[in-house]
Amino acid sequence: MNCEHYIVSNTNIEAYGLSITGQVRQANEDSCGFATVPNGELFVVCDGMGGHVGGATASRIAVEQIIQHFKAQHYPNIYQALHDALCRANIQIIGAANAEPSLKGMGTTACIVLVDGNDAYIAHVGDSRIYLYEEQKKRLFRITKDHSFVQSLVDMGQLDDRDAEHHPRKNVIMKALGIKEELKPEVFMSPVQPAKGDMFLICSDGLSGMVDDDGIEAILSSDQSVEQKVLDLVTNANVPGKGLDNITAQVIKVVESPYPLSNHPDHNPNWRNDSNSNPTLDLTKESDPQPVTPPKKKKVKLLLAILIPAIALMLLIGGGVAAYFIWWHGKEKIEEPIQTQQVTSEDEEQQKDENNTVEGKNQQNENNKVEESQQDGQCGVETENADQEKKTGKEVKKEDGKKTEKETKSKPKSKGFNFGKR
Repeated sequence: MNCEHYIVSNTNIEAYGLSITGQVRQANEDSCGFATVPNGELFVVCDGMGGHVGGATASRIAVEQIIQHFKAQHYPNIYQALHDALCRANIQIIGAANAEPSLKGMGTTACIVLVDGNDAYIAHVGDSRIYLYEEQKKRLFRITKDHSFVQSLVDMGQLDDRDAEHHPRKNVIMKALGIKEELKPEVFMSPVQPAKGDMFLICSDGLSGMVDDDGIEAILSSDQSVEQKVLDLVTNANVPGKGLDNITAQVIKVVESPYPLSNHPDHNPNWRNDSNSNPTLDLTKESDPQPVTPPKKKKVKLLLAILIPAIALMLLIGGGVAAYFIWWHGKEKIEEPIQTQQVTSEDEEQQKDENNTVEGKNQQNENNKVEESQQDGQCGVETENADQEKKTGKEVKKEDGKKTEKETKSKPKSKGFNFGKR
């Protein structure tokens, strides 16, 4: 059944649901539903996107397909049934968009609570939330974590929890039905076990974005009926100045339970946790973020903030290793030329000394040759003069004491042997 408003009551639970358009939107793109199925009591909330026509169509198809899936038969494996129901709705929305061009780009979030006896089975996609209010502790817990860009920043420590609710990109989600055929919904792999008096709240972000967790906790802790609690939640989200989005809420109160204490995940922001809160089990099965195409109502983008730091870290490490090897090999290449250069310089100096020695020897030999030649010339002159003197002497002896023409002529003849002038 559609949840414009409805009341469910049986031996184990009481429930009430309400969905309104809000102060700003032209149409209600949210859808919610309830059905009794072979596996138990089924509750669904979907928040459509892609324009007031596309968003409303996508959320309506999702609710219908999920309910039809569980009405078809009893499923022994509820976890697989939850997964298959969401995948079935995803394919039907994509098929409708392909058949009608005006619906292209439509999509929706989805939250499912299936109460089977005393256990509750959970699955979700997108940023619609499921809370659990513990009656014994009088505390509210988020048991689902948004598949959103802002939540990823919080998980990485890049954004404070308090700032996340008012971040300008709060509506950018990472998973949705109707965007891609391949879908990885988040399915809790163990049931939530609520204690008596505990309450589940399933809502779209039109409620959680307008009323903070403290405000929700205050309303659920009141002594009002389940129906009045829902009315108060929706009214507080739709007061003047709020009501910026469609508002949908379902509250499921556990009337009877064998569990003395609640067993559930806790995804509360840090500012809401205190030392008095008991630790709880994380029963969720995390899936890799799956980016979706941005619609008109909500921008859905790839989570670059996760990939970029990871890639940057890998590049930084790789660059450091590469730089070290380049430096090490460069050092070896630089040392080798230096050694070669030193050896070459020594060889050049040795060669230079040898050349100087050879040149010196050659110069010495040439000087010796010149001196020998000069000595030879002098010796020749002296020998020739000596011979001449012997001849002249003989003539002098032969004509001793006599002045003849030969003696007179001998003087100019000896003059002609002056080699010093020649």
